[in-house]
Amino acid sequence: MEQQARLGLEVVQTVAQDFGIAGTDAAKIQIARAEAGHFWELLVARDVVPWLRVLARVHRSRRPPWRLNQLTYFVVPAGSGHTVLPAFEPTRGAAATVAWRLVKAAKLVREAEVVVRRLLPEFDGLAPEHLLHGDVVIGQSSFDRMVAGIFDLEDTLDGLRMLSFDEVAIANVALVASADEVAEQAAADLEAGSGDPSAMILAASVMTPDRGFPALAHGLSTDHVKMWGDTTVTDMLGSFRNAPSGLISRISRSAGIEPTTRWQDMNVQQLSRLASALLTRIR
Repeated sequence: MEQQARLGLEVVQTVAQDFGIAGTDAAKIQIARAEAGHFWELLVARDVVPWLRVLARVHRSRRPPWRLNQLTYFVVPAGSGHTVLPAFEPTRGAAATVAWRLVKAAKLVREAEVVVRRLLPEFDGLAPEHLLHGDVVIGQSSFDRMVAGIFDLEDTLDGLRMLSFDEVAIANVALVASADEVAEQAAADLEAGSGDPSAMILAASVMTPDRGFPALAHGLSTDHVKMWGDTTVTDMLGSFRNAPSGLISRISRSAGIEPTTRWQDMNVQQLSRLASALLTRIR
């Protein structure tokens, strides 16, 4: 968590410097939300009144120079944002909340496994029994792959830490939650929005369009979709369980966009039309 604190401080200091408010009492910046250490939502207050929301994304270098962070962000007025739909509040249960966190943890563990399998051959020559004599020789390309893989593992561990299991009481009973209850938790994530498209795709994958499209429609009232990079409409809608491709095409046409349209390229009007189409599910 110390690394996350340093990264958060770096984000805050950069934004403060850009706004020319560093060191002043008239404007303060608070971290309102952080996801896996890479997606940050900041709240800038002026004279104790919320002024701006800053949605930031940190890109960490996978090549030399190592640890070079690139910060990109955009700014919207505090409390602003287009309201496509009224608030949506799914039911929640303690067991289902923990179960959904474990589903997200399982995704990260699988990602870590892929990285470890990729790294093991690189580290074969560094086992203790190979270090009894001679020189340790590591080629530049191998070294770069090692360091990049280590950073990937660090990012995965950061994501696991952000899931916050510390407050979960461990009782001598089994954790029981129905698939429907877990899907409700996933729907809550879709409705809340996230700057991480892979998190939204994971949430979509545990529910059918009937349940998930309304939640995603409400999530489109957030500004996070502008941080979804190259993720397309098809990428997101196609991740819902048993979502037919024909349905995705009809929804896209109804919204006046192509299925290959990137979310970050859509304007407010297009997002609003798409949200309406998701609710009606053009048949």
